[in-house]
Amino acid sequence: MAAGIDPGRAVIFTHSQVAELNQLVLPFLSLEPEALMGTAPLLLGLDGRKMGKSRGNAVALGTSADETVRLIRARLAPIRARRAELAGERDHLRAVLAQGSARAQEIAGETLRAVKELMHTRYR
Repeated sequence: MAAGIDPGRAVIFTHSQVAELNQLVLPFLSLEPEALMGTAPLLLGLDGRKMGKSRGNAVALGTSADETVRLIRARLAPIRARRAELAGERDHLRAVLAQGSARAQEIAGETLRAVKELMHTRYR
């Protein structure tokens, strides 16, 4: 979603479109879109909290390029250190990825079965 757009308004628009689709094409599905809004603000500051000049976690518009780079590098330093640490544990990373992939396939399979059942296209 583009910056500055209220996600709630987008859900209202989507809801009206889905309602029309439900009436015309898929009355047996009765889809209902809902907003999945996180707790994070739209723009995070250098410390990961909501950005604010009073919090000291913002990059001012007048900040030089060198200072901006320094601030961003300081913010990324712990993330880069953790990444370097994890990069040395390739077997662990592969195991985590395999677990996640298996779980995603399981969820996708359940979802696909439910959709096929609702659309009466399950032939086996």
